[in-house]
Amino acid sequence: MRVIYFGLVLSLLTLKSFAQNNVQTAINFVTHLSKNEFEKAVQLFDTIAAPISAGLLANGWQHIYEGYGKYKAYDIPVITDSNAKLITIVLEFEKETHAFNCSFNANHKIINFLISTVPVINKNPAQQSISPYPQNEVSIPTNGGILKGTIMQPVGKKAHSYVIIIAGSGPTDRDGNSPLGVQSYTYKLLAEALAGAGIASLRYDKRLIAASTTGFALDESVLRFEDYVNDAAVCLKYIKDNEEATALFIAGHSEGSLAGILAAQKTPVQGFISLCGAGENIADILKRQLNYAPADLILDTLKNGRLAQAIPANIQAIFRPSVQPYLISWMKYNPATEIARLKIPVLIIGGTTDIQVPPADAVLLHKALPKSQLLIVEGMSHILKDAPADKALNAATYSQPNLPLNNLMVQKVIEFIKEQ
Repeated sequence: MRVIYFGLVLSLLTLKSFAQNNVQTAINFVTHLSKNEFEKAVQLFDTIAAPISAGLLANGWQHIYEGYGKYKAYDIPVITDSNAKLITIVLEFEKETHAFNCSFNANHKIINFLISTVPVINKNPAQQSISPYPQNEVSIPTNGGILKGTIMQPVGKKAHSYVIIIAGSGPTDRDGNSPLGVQSYTYKLLAEALAGAGIASLRYDKRLIAASTTGFALDESVLRFEDYVNDAAVCLKYIKDNEEATALFIAGHSEGSLAGILAAQKTPVQGFISLCGAGENIADILKRQLNYAPADLILDTLKNGRLAQAIPANIQAIFRPSVQPYLISWMKYNPATEIARLKIPVLIIGGTTDIQVPPADAVLLHKALPKSQLLIVEGMSHILKDAPADKALNAATYSQPNLPLNNLMVQKVIEFIKEQ
């Protein structure tokens, strides 16, 4: 199964908004199907409300394979109905990615399931996107596999300043899109804005995301936060070795901000840009977001570097044993402490209508490094676009790719790079 990432996207949901029992059952259902364990899958059903047989499931799964290609991975949803009786999981197949809906009764038994016939997102949207600026697809060897990325250049000339754009949490691809309902093209739009100002960029799919799957172990228990940091450093070295770059910059968005901070400590760069990055340790963020006493105890255990035992069923999906080593590795770092170690120019940007990382986090980072530049953009959301403060209306903009980036943010990023 694909790694399931627990980043700042958790601010979009709470324990009260879905039943983890139903989520786990849906995951088990998909797992059984993927292993051709159709008899076990049948046991998850309310067979009175939904007469089903192993033969029917096998036949249906075969038709899905014929249409979409072999099954590859799932991603846990962030959207369910208010009664928590509808769970959506995103399934990735070789050819396409589709939403998979499971309906449940009060006893957490499946009473209906449906896979959408409309793809959620193209398999490799970054490779298919059209831009007025020259783009070069690159393959970058890193520890354990191959990262796929896009270098964008200004029209008619080779740039000498390059920005590495590090994606945020979850299954976010190099363009800023996600099969979990995000179609913002934020990173592609940022790359185009930079190219228009004579600045080149490299944006890449994180390991195990979108096109960056070759060679990587599909085992979430081996993933560590440091893998993202090392991947960013490898990308910087790739630009240094293969392009005519005289100045390198890192722009880390959301979770990518911390990864970028740590990468900037390892690799010489001319400047670092934090875009809506967290200012607190992820354990503290999750405590606030989950607001659940048993979760607090687990988070304290993980933060102290120990695996947690006896996870309550309703939070098993979040703190399952296989993901705990990754969480422990992430919790070792406090963004404010780490940014204070940087000796290079730093620009910190937050938005007042960010419903995932409040602008107070940008202030925390700035206080930790007073010599940094701080910009709080009025009316800018987490995806770096103008959006209302209302959460529902704000979230709706995540699936509106034609919305432009906030102009003040873009101009400040360009100005910062050209100042160095």
